[in-house]
Amino acid sequence: MTRHLHCNSASLSCRMCKNEFFSEMNLKERNEELELQNAIWIPKARNNRGQQNWVRKLQRMVDGLQKDCTEWKKEKIRERKEIEKKKKQLAADRAQFDADQTQVESLSEKNRQLTERERDVLNEVDEALGRIRAEHTP
Repeated sequence: MTRHLHCNSASLSCRMCKNEFFSEMNLKERNEELELQNAIWIPKARNNRGQQNWVRKLQRMVDGLQKDCTEWKKEKIRERKEIEKKKKQLAADRAQFDADQTQVESLSEKNRQLTERERDVLNEVDEALGRIRAEHTP
């Protein structure tokens, strides 16, 4: 086999080298080479049982992967539903907290108003006592 300038080798990955390689081989050698290549990738018909076992094994692997995928999808759906439940619960808790906070603020305002009113009443009582004492003091 001669070497090509484009690859400087007799590589079978090169189309030109492969063509030249097969043209130099006689027909019998080429057929043997093709049989070896086919034997690697495609099992012979006489080895049908081995091929069937191989196919069954692959099918079991595929079935297992599909089952795992289905379970994973169901688990993810379940997790999403749980997350949605938690979000709804948090929203309800937040609404309750906001309502309680509003109520606390209104109670604080009422308490402040009552405290101011109490202070005003005490001041009025103190002034009234001062007047009464001033009137009754000789």
